[in-house]
Amino acid sequence: MKTLTDLSDEVLKQPTNKEKLRFLKQQLCEINRQLPAQVYIPFVNKSMRNYAVLNIVAEEAVVFKTKERAPLLLSFEVYRPTEITIDENVELKSQQEFQ
Repeated sequence: MKTLTDLSDEVLKQPTNKEKLRFLKQQLCEINRQLPAQVYIPFVNKSMRNYAVLNIVAEEAVVFKTKERAPLLLSFEVYRPTEITIDENVELKSQQEFQ
């Protein structure tokens, strides 16, 4: 989280909106290269910790023109292994009901 909040501060220092977006995308690509396995974003809800961040989607990043509250909008690709297990169990039960 500190890396992302520091990044937002650095983005705001860039002189033009075009340069802000270019800088943001470059930095997100670098963060993605160094992204550790099993990292999660610490939301309030503990169940969200079951979502591992795979990638920060640099192409979808947005820099807002206002400095109020949130200067950036970021999209994350996440993975939740328990969803696969849940889906498999539901599918298995459904198949068993039809037999």
